[in-house]
Amino acid sequence: PAVAGLKLTKQSNSVSNAQGQVTATLTSTAAVTDVQVSAKTASQQTAVKAASKVSFAELSDSYYVASVAVDVDKDKDEKRYNNGTDTYTFTATVKDGHGNLVVDKPIEIDWQTDPAVAGLKLTKQSNSVSNAQGQVTATLTSTAAVTDVQVSAKTAANQSWIKADSPVSFEELSLSYHVTRVTVDKEGPLYNEGTDAYTFTATVEDAYGNLVVDKPIDIDWQTDPAVDGLKLTKQNNSVSNAQGQVTVTLSSTVVAIDVQMSAKTATQQTPVKVDKKVSFIGPDELASLTVSPDHVTEGEGEGHTYTFTATVKDFSGQAKSGVAVAWSATNSKGVTITDKNLVTQVVGDGKTDADGKAQYQIYSKSGGFVAVMVTAKVNDLSVGSKNKTVEIKANEQDVANFFILDYHHKDGESLGRSVPKERMNFGWQGMKFKPEYLPGKARISGGYIGVYDSSNRNVIDVDRERFQVKKAGMVTLTATFTHPESGRYLKYVIPDVKINHFIIFDPNPIGPGIGYPDLNSRIDKRQPLARCTRGDRIQERDLGSSIDYLVNNLDLNLIDKGLLGDPTEGFSQAAIRMGGLQIDDTKIQAHLLDNSGLASNAYVVLCEE
Repeated sequence: PAVAGLKLTKQSNSVSNAQGQVTATLTSTAAVTDVQVSAKTASQQTAVKAASKVSFAELSDSYYVASVAVDVDKDKDEKRYNNGTDTYTFTATVKDGHGNLVVDKPIEIDWQTDPAVAGLKLTKQSNSVSNAQGQVTATLTSTAAVTDVQVSAKTAANQSWIKADSPVSFEELSLSYHVTRVTVDKEGPLYNEGTDAYTFTATVEDAYGNLVVDKPIDIDWQTDPAVDGLKLTKQNNSVSNAQGQVTVTLSSTVVAIDVQMSAKTATQQTPVKVDKKVSFIGPDELASLTVSPDHVTEGEGEGHTYTFTATVKDFSGQAKSGVAVAWSATNSKGVTITDKNLVTQVVGDGKTDADGKAQYQIYSKSGGFVAVMVTAKVNDLSVGSKNKTVEIKANEQDVANFFILDYHHKDGESLGRSVPKERMNFGWQGMKFKPEYLPGKARISGGYIGVYDSSNRNVIDVDRERFQVKKAGMVTLTATFTHPESGRYLKYVIPDVKINHFIIFDPNPIGPGIGYPDLNSRIDKRQPLARCTRGDRIQERDLGSSIDYLVNNLDLNLIDKGLLGDPTEGFSQAAIRMGGLQIDDTKIQAHLLDNSGLASNAYVVLCEE
């Protein structure tokens, strides 16, 4: 028949070929059967029919599903749960009978699941038109827990089901429930009478971090240690509240200290601990701890004793007698003070009297203590203990002598003999010294750390453990030695350290400050006398006896100690080992500055400004 959609197209020109043939082509946009084509020339009366009829089949009948892919989302390890919203997306690729992608065409796809479980739901895309890749999609959700579901697809005209490239599963959502936090309602401690109770609250979330609300949840509660007498009581039903919370109470009929509570769901591997431990104590309570005097004691010795009084009551508030009170004395960090200079003693038998009171005393035999923390505990239980911290002031000590250090003194080298405080009445540039804190000792051994100070650092400065003379003047020096663990300290206050004369001299070994005395009397009368290029000559009456005492009586080498500067250079090279002091305008007395300089025949006059 002549059907709309059939189209005959003649060859591009009407010239016959070498076989006397002329052609035409027939196409169709309509499905049609048994079309008879015939042909005749313009002058021919009867058309000649083609040898056979032809047909055009419906193209959409050839559409078929070539493949089905499942999108397991961005994370291949991600689980899907039977919450009715988790989805898998399946994509069917459709081709026609010629193997071409069917693009932008309405295609009716049949989807199925194996097994066909109640709760599984396949949802086709909102319209049936394929995309530019010839694809049509469907999503799968579930309210049932199911494993290895095989999804397949086919076109309406094709009988062959094509399976997705992998099966999928939906896991039971409740298996993902887990405890995220556990809290306790009280600080404690509570009494162990069986009715006082802590309430613990576990917050439960699902795999997506959503609170599990109004669902039955089996919580596994645990105590560490698991003590007989501890009693856990779960809420009367296991359904979580609007905040996703489930509770339990804990009571006790025994003393239990630092109990750690934790909770987890049945499928949770690691329990979650509550943020603080709890305790149950006996009915005896340390009601108060006082100290007398309640101010810092003024010194050492038994006359400066602190008395601590602990008062114990039962849970009804009545004074309790006969209760053992344990005492300890520690530093501020809780480390027991073992220094034997701290005397500690329990008053009586260590148990409370008829008024529920027990006492403890401390004092220092020697030295002060920065901080002594006294702790009282009932029945030796840390929970409910109380503490008071006191300071014991050290007596201030003076020193009688000083060690003058050699110019190039190194730690560990001999200090020599010490100089009485009143004899160290002069100094010089670079002179350093240390107080003699204990006989023969310029430091406190045993790990004590020293802190040093001077009331006027322009006169005497501080150089680590040493003091250095800067100019004439009077100062008060202090040194405090503290033990880092016990907190014991010794305090030295050294008043009236008086430098009456600060020696200077002309450093030129052939300058006007050099003189040559009589070798017997060591008096120089030659005019002009050796003179100061800076300042004035120091008088013999002011310094002569002090220099002689240090050199002759104490056998100190003032050259090595730097009175004339660096002993490895300068005057030492010129064999000048005496210092001159003015007797009057006509005479200078030379003094040996060390006993090894007996053969010295020259001196330098000692001056001051």
